[in-house]
Amino acid sequence: MDSLALIYGDQTLVLHGHGAQPPVKGARRLSAAPKPEKDGTCTEIIEVVLEGSPAGIADLLSALETCLVCAEHRIDPVVLALAVGGGSAPWQSPVLGGRVEFLDAGSSDRLHGAQTIKLLLTRMDYWEGVELSAPLSNHNGSGVTSGLQIENHQDDDHQNYVDVDAGNLSGDLPAPCRLEMQHVETSPERHITDLWMGFYLDSNHQPPQVILEGEEANTAPGSSVITNPLASGGFHRRISWETAGEVELCCWMLPSSLLQALAGRTLMPLVRFASPPSPANLWLQLRVNTGWGMPTHQTEWMLLKPGIGLQELPAVALPPWSLPGDGEPAPLSFSIHGTRSTAGACTLDLDFVQLTPTDCWRKFTSVVPLAYGSSLVDDLPRRLCYTTSLAGEMATHTAAGEPLIIWRGRKQRIYILHSPGEMYIDTRMQVKVAYRPRRRVL
Repeated sequence: MDSLALIYGDQTLVLHGHGAQPPVKGARRLSAAPKPEKDGTCTEIIEVVLEGSPAGIADLLSALETCLVCAEHRIDPVVLALAVGGGSAPWQSPVLGGRVEFLDAGSSDRLHGAQTIKLLLTRMDYWEGVELSAPLSNHNGSGVTSGLQIENHQDDDHQNYVDVDAGNLSGDLPAPCRLEMQHVETSPERHITDLWMGFYLDSNHQPPQVILEGEEANTAPGSSVITNPLASGGFHRRISWETAGEVELCCWMLPSSLLQALAGRTLMPLVRFASPPSPANLWLQLRVNTGWGMPTHQTEWMLLKPGIGLQELPAVALPPWSLPGDGEPAPLSFSIHGTRSTAGACTLDLDFVQLTPTDCWRKFTSVVPLAYGSSLVDDLPRRLCYTTSLAGEMATHTAAGEPLIIWRGRKQRIYILHSPGEMYIDTRMQVKVAYRPRRRVL
């Protein structure tokens, strides 16, 4: 190793290599790969040789004890920093506690100007490198690290996702991320309220097409396809009916290839209405049906929110049961049903449904709308969610769900949809993902 140090607050205790000061003569790690524990920690054992004045050795031991107390009681973050192979920046591992043991006669040897100690550090079983930007791709660019544009819907000409170029990531272990989403809409008067982030992760399948366009639904009572330049794909489906009670509103066939790519996942359907719905007593239910129309799964009924253009529907799994995977799953249909207690004219303008994968997922609920030019930052390494702008930092959104973790060598896609009440599909954002590569062994 080139250097080894403990860092806490503004203090750095160099134990070996460049920057080491008397009474430190040098140190050695007793294992390059300590045995991991079930809680994700390990015990790092380091022997440190000290030579110098008794007072100097005593001061260093006192500083080590202070450092370990800070780690144990979470007073200051403490990391063990290790530089190897001539790297300019050391790798770091969070230290959670530890103790000092003497390998000699203790204070009696210290009086002769020498001391050998053993540090037993409880640390996380990984090393983190310096922060890097993950390369992202979609139809707006390939391998982009400075921020990539996404649109607020997906059709032949627009994409609301980015693919992470996993082959160009560093590190060996999954890495928590800092996700930055900047409001770059060309109409500065528009603000962004709530946002949804979904994540697809797989070793075998390419990220699938997860948009169900309203105009492509197979069935709907009294429905028609409406040309609409402000809808995804340029069309939406208008569904009209007058009766009370339950009715099937729309239905899509789901091919085997889609079910195979989504197998074993929970999906969060997000529905976009071309015009915010007005019914105040309409309940919706999702059903998954066999090819011959028999329901195999149905969700609880959910009351539709009037005046909201983008809404969550109850979570589903497709297919809704485990299969051996020896062959392709049988095709299924996905349908939306509605019910209400009173009769009368009712109309829904359905644009699309996104079957959002939730291998990681977040909902960002607006406390203060995100203004033009501002960036919403979901910072998992620091466990913070905040907004940055020219005026500084502030909290504008609360975050719920599983934050983003990226993997090297796996196929992964990040989906994002966002909304004020009207849910404009032409609002744009710029997405950037930063991560600290992790390794277990250096």
